[in-house]
Amino acid sequence: MPRIARPHSQAPIAASTTPAVSTSPRTRRAAPAKPADCMAQPAPVQTPVARADAGMRQAMASDPRLAAAMAALSTPAGQKVATAKLEKLMADMSQGKRNPKAERQAIELVAQLNASGQLVPVLTPLAEAAWAKGALPPATDAEKKVMVEQLANMIDAQLGARGMTPTTQGVQYISWEDLSRAHLDAVRATAVPPAGPGSPSAFDNPVFVAELEKLMGKRFADNCETRLLINGPASFAERDRMIDNATTSIHLMTWAFYDDDTGWGMAKKLVAAKARGVDVKIIVDAEVAREPVHQETLKFMEQNGINVVRYSDPTKPHDGHHRKVMVVDGVEAVAGGMNIGNVYSHRGPETDPKWRDTDVLMRGTAVGQASALFAELWNEQLAKQQLDYDRCVAPPAPAGVGAGRAALVDDRPGPDDKDPSFLAMLKSIEGATTQVDIENAYVILTPALRDVLKAAIARGVKVRVLSNSAESVDVPIISAPILASLKELREAGAEVYLKKGATLHSKFLQVDSKFVAVGSYNFHPQSERYKGETTVMAIDAELATKLREAFEQDIQAATPAVTADEIKVPESALTSIVSMLFFDHL
Repeated sequence: MPRIARPHSQAPIAASTTPAVSTSPRTRRAAPAKPADCMAQPAPVQTPVARADAGMRQAMASDPRLAAAMAALSTPAGQKVATAKLEKLMADMSQGKRNPKAERQAIELVAQLNASGQLVPVLTPLAEAAWAKGALPPATDAEKKVMVEQLANMIDAQLGARGMTPTTQGVQYISWEDLSRAHLDAVRATAVPPAGPGSPSAFDNPVFVAELEKLMGKRFADNCETRLLINGPASFAERDRMIDNATTSIHLMTWAFYDDDTGWGMAKKLVAAKARGVDVKIIVDAEVAREPVHQETLKFMEQNGINVVRYSDPTKPHDGHHRKVMVVDGVEAVAGGMNIGNVYSHRGPETDPKWRDTDVLMRGTAVGQASALFAELWNEQLAKQQLDYDRCVAPPAPAGVGAGRAALVDDRPGPDDKDPSFLAMLKSIEGATTQVDIENAYVILTPALRDVLKAAIARGVKVRVLSNSAESVDVPIISAPILASLKELREAGAEVYLKKGATLHSKFLQVDSKFVAVGSYNFHPQSERYKGETTVMAIDAELATKLREAFEQDIQAATPAVTADEIKVPESALTSIVSMLFFDHL
């Protein structure tokens, strides 16, 4: 699930920008208590309306003008004034040109609203205005409420990341320009320069492959079988088979476990496996697990003896866990983009949306990498959260199966210049000689991604991109930055396609019918800055050809953008706030 971003290379809230006042600390997550009766208790969560803290109270006490301004924000009249002021500031910045004075004033106002807990009442009328003018797709009242609260939480995180709250002052922010420069320097330190059509494939060159492995931080394992699982019915049939036949261990990590038909069905299968002596361990994202629709299945499994870790880092409270991998008996694994829920599996009521998604089934030596990763993350979480669970010991890597080469690449929340999945995908695009196919739920151009894609197009590589339309995307507020990025790619000469119907959640890359990357990594900044991600990467011509064929089926069902002008980017005061503040959080 994405957050909010801007489509421009210019970093929002530049590191040199300093607000006139100190602002509130980021939302805190209390350290979870030790589990009782095998049940870890979720920590209480602060809402955006309860963020004023001791640091802000001290600032108010020493600055009467600030105290008066903050007091005014707590009244309906003050909130109305703040809404109008913020709307005007956004309008001043909506002409596509830098307006440093308006940016500074907007950031200062947003920081004060965040500190006083008044972001939600001020953002709500801006959001309603955006819906009224059609700048956001239709949503229910409940969906609107969630979106505005999510937006407020992301503002809090953004300010904290920039060292602009009392508890984060002194934090050094790495700009996207600096980060992308480091990424490109790493990718372009090569003995195999980029080439165009008619040149030998870089993926057949052992020197290029060694450079790719260095960026991945992982060697390709030989003798691997990696099979595509297109959409939920295929993936969940394999998951059911694996769970039902498990004899020693089931190690599952996922972003979300839903309290729906799919979630309950899998929870019962996992409990049955536990009852017959299988070691069942589960890792989910802590923030997601606090939401009402993600609690009951987890509690049920815990009450039946299954240990569940709710992934969090007390020192980095906005970081999360977005990995999706299930390893069974240490010999086979499913990995990709799917969580445990009806929209992914296509089970449940016929009226439920059926998202387009992609997983892979892995067998052979690369499964050992998946087992080792799960054990590493599990044991780290036990230490960080002081959980009284058994440690995880990874089984030895299984024997080779098949003729492909594959690796499971892990990304820790960043940012840094050693983002393995992103660097490897940039490198693969640099190595392309004929074709690059990107199917991704959220395509937002960071400077490095923009650079390598435009360079590939310039040397004659066919670049095709499929992402969500404003109607299909699952988080409406991000439609504007996605569409702006797609428009820019179309202007550069890429083929661009927009999803019709239900959400596209798939995340894969195919290059030259030689290389594939399938996983949880979205082409958006949040995957770089805040999320732990996993990606299966393979040099496997048969697998790549099948993925290319799947992509071609998907674009046949999508809307092609014949010209860039056909891609309409919605604008409103709210989308301007998004563009200014949220590149890191899309």
